[in-house]
Amino acid sequence: WPFLAALGAIFAVVVIVVLVRKSLLKPPPVPPDVWAARELDRLERDRTLERIGALAAADRLAAILREFIERRHGILATKLTTAELVAAWPADRVDALREMLEGCDRAKFAGLSLGSDEMAALVNRAREWVLPLAANPPRSHRAVAR
Repeated sequence: WPFLAALGAIFAVVVIVVLVRKSLLKPPPVPPDVWAARELDRLERDRTLERIGALAAADRLAAILREFIERRHGILATKLTTAELVAAWPADRVDALREMLEGCDRAKFAGLSLGSDEMAALVNRAREWVLPLAANPPRSHRAVAR
C-alpha cells in the first residue's frame, strides 16, 4: 500500500504541475482592435483573391463589426438586429455603424450584390470606424436585454 500511495501522490503532483504550467503559458487574449484589424485584412485578402463571393463578404463584414462591438464594449451585438444595435449605440458614432451594417444587410437580405469597389470601400470604412474606438476607452452604452 505505501508504494501505491507514493505512486498516486507523484501522479497527482505531475498532473497539478502540468495544469498550472499550461495555465501560465496561455497567451493573453487578443485585443479587440487587433483582432478586428486581422479579420478585416483576411476579409480583404479573401475578397481580392476571389475566395469568397460578395454575399459571403458582406456577411463576414457584418459579423466582424458585431464581434468587435461584443469584444470591446460587451454589447451582445451578434444577438441584435441592426435596428436594435443602432438604438443601443451612442449617437455620436451611430451614423457610420448604421451605414455599414445596412449596406451589409442590403447585400445579405435584398440580394443586392456589392461590387469589389463597394466592398473595398466598406472594409476601409470599417477600418476607419474601428481604429478611433480602439484608441478611446469604452463608454457605457444603453443596455439592450433580450
